[in-house]
Amino acid sequence: MSLGGIRQLGFVVSNIEETAHQWISNFGAGPFFVLRDMTFSGWRYQGELQDIQLDIAFGQCGDMMAEFIYPKGDWPNVYGDQRSGDACALHHHGYLVQDMGAAELRLGREAVASAQFTDSAELRYYDLRHSLGFFVEFITDCEETRAFFDRTREAASVWDGVTEPLRDWG
Repeated sequence: MSLGGIRQLGFVVSNIEETAHQWISNFGAGPFFVLRDMTFSGWRYQGELQDIQLDIAFGQCGDMMAEFIYPKGDWPNVYGDQRSGDACALHHHGYLVQDMGAAELRLGREAVASAQFTDSAELRYYDLRHSLGFFVEFITDCEETRAFFDRTREAASVWDGVTEPLRDWG
């Protein structure tokens, strides 16, 4: 079973807007869609239910989605022991997978964090920092998640690089 290509690079950041503008300027990424105070159903960290809120921004950088995460809420969590002073630190590679169980078996480990987006879509994080230097995120490959990824790609394909670089997800 192949996991397919990496679809997303996730970064924990200290300032979403500043990071997005740096990526726009340095790499031609964008535009970025911003979600404030995002919560998840049944968020679990190390097997325990956890209240977590995230400010997140999503945008395209070439063929790859860049995700900037500013975590809030309970500490420690999958994003660290406390808020990082780092401006932008690589956190994970994200993959769309059709069979979560088979993908998890391939890694040979259990998720350290998981949550539901919708009834048909979930995410799971796996700690591969000792072997790869970062986490791996599996996201259910379904119509909803493909539409989510398509939205940033389509926005980037028609963006002039200037107008409304940061957008409310809406």
